[in-house]
Amino acid sequence: MGRGICPLFDKETEICKSHIFPKFVYKDLKWSNQAKFVNREHKCPPIQAGYKIPLLGQEAEIRFSKYENWFAQHIYRPLRKGELINNINYDKHLYYFSILQTWRGCLYATQKYGKDGFADELFCVLRSAMDEWKNYLVNGIIPAEYDSFYLMPLRDENIKFSRYLEVDFYFKGL
Repeated sequence: MGRGICPLFDKETEICKSHIFPKFVYKDLKWSNQAKFVNREHKCPPIQAGYKIPLLGQEAEIRFSKYENWFAQHIYRPLRKGELINNINYDKHLYYFSILQTWRGCLYATQKYGKDGFADELFCVLRSAMDEWKNYLVNGIIPAEYDSFYLMPLRDENIKFSRYLEVDFYFKGL
């Protein structure tokens, strides 16, 4: 893709095209024919493999994929099958996955919109939270202030993420 500084490890490396949401979500939606990925800023056919942008280095992608695969296998797919009703094990894997997804989404939004895309105070708080989360993702240090994450499985909802992404996602349920 091109060389740059990996935002997770702060070192120069080849920057990979990354999914904002884990690849398994796109695959699941595509296979179930419940979604169509459309880039609203460019007139082009629907995106088949999910929306990707140059975001992280390969080392970060490999680290994150371990937790994304764990989440898909132990939470996402069983939840979709109705096997996890009130029976989710909140452990270190789920905590790491929650932080990595939140950090990745915030990284995308702050890179895309910059400081001008947020209220000044919100941007400062967001950057502080992202620094704590990054320290956890890299060094395993539990965030001191921004440490609470909540899992909210959604069912039969229409969800639109277009404020933060260049792609509109329409689908029913998780």
